[in-house]
Amino acid sequence: MDYWRYDIYEDIYRINRILPYTAGKTKMIRQWMDSVNNRLLYYKGAQHYHLSREVMTILELALWKKQLEDNSDEVSVVVGEVVDEDDGRNGDKIDSVDGGARQMARITCGASIVIKNVLPFHKLR
Repeated sequence: MDYWRYDIYEDIYRINRILPYTAGKTKMIRQWMDSVNNRLLYYKGAQHYHLSREVMTILELALWKKQLEDNSDEVSVVVGEVVDEDDGRNGDKIDSVDGGARQMARITCGASIVIKNVLPFHKLR
């Protein structure tokens, strides 16, 4: 997303190249300011959209992981395996869950509800 800097710098240098040879300087400066402002608003919106998508993806993955951890704890209790909460094997428990259970955990983790209620607080103002 750093390419926006190049575009903005190019706009700034453009006015310095054009202005000395322009008759209506006030009008040209206003048009240039509007152009730079519109470009900044565009990039601000694009950056916000990109970050919002990334944040919502991370939130969904965190909810899904929590659901998998909860499900693997329930499976361990049913089988009779004693799992130490602080043994550092959380990844092992999640890796042992089969594909169907993973998909069901993704569906039932509630991410669609949580994201729908969190997204309004993440709007660009």
